[in-house]
Parts: sequence; structure tokens; C-alpha cells
Amino acid sequence: MIRKTFEELVNKLVDESLELSSSKAHDYASEDVLANFKRVAKIGSLYKITFESPYEYALFMVLMKLDRLQNLLKQNKQPKNESLKDTIQDSFNYLMLMYACLEDGK
Repeated sequence: MIRKTFEELVNKLVDESLELSSSKAHDYASEDVLANFKRVAKIGSLYKITFESPYEYALFMVLMKLDRLQNLLKQNKQPKNESLKDTIQDSFNYLMLMYACLEDGK
């Protein structure tokens, strides 16, 4: 691949990634683009969540989805990406995966 083709490919990927990130920020964050990470980190610290086990990662993902849901509902926003129902279903699926991780660890 020649340099010009490579650079065009990478630039397109970066542009699309920034567009997706901007769109998702609407659903997950406020003016502070890291707001959801900060909120979930605080929640995680209360539960003493680390990433030492698979269930802890699954629990983290549940918290991320619930935080997104809370952000949309509290600010009365219409989601730009997945629907509220999708987020609720994702949360449920992550809970089931967490349960499976716990059972697998026994």
C-alpha cells in the first residue's frame, strides 16, 4: 500500500471514529466528555470493583449501561444511538453474563 492510500485510509477511519464518538457522547455524557467514566468510577469504588475477575468486568458494563440510561432520563434526552429499550436489554444481558461468570467460577 502506498503512503497516500494509507494516509487516506487512516484519515477516513479517524474522521468516522470521531463522528461516532461525538454521537455516542450525547447518550453517555454531558459537557464533560468523561462524565460517565467519572460517575461509574465513583460507583465502582463504592462496590470495590476491580478487574480481577470476569464478573467484575461484567458488573462494570452493567453500571456503564445503567449510567447511560440515567443520563438520558435525567436530562430528558432522546438517544442518538441505541434506544432506551436496547440499553435496558443490554443491561439485562450483562447481568446474565455476570451470573454465568459467577457460576463458572465456582
